[in-house]
Amino acid sequence: MCESVAQLGAYVLLSIPEFAGRLPLFGGIDRARFRRQVLPGERLDLEVELLRLSHRGGHGTGQALVGGRTACSCELLFVFADEVS
Repeated sequence: MCESVAQLGAYVLLSIPEFAGRLPLFGGIDRARFRRQVLPGERLDLEVELLRLSHRGGHGTGQALVGGRTACSCELLFVFADEVS
């Protein structure tokens, strides 16, 4: 679930014109909490909020929900890769 939240965070980040075309790398995860098991067939809704952004990276929070109830929550850290020639 945390990997799904991280992928959504990268997608949201790249939708910001200032960061389009950059390569965000997953830098880490903090305060991951798993509150319930998600069973096959259940719909997993993802939410991400980017809290701090800079030219070097940033961090945000995210959660995965089932039926409006939190199944997982975490803080995400990411950095931008140097340009590769």
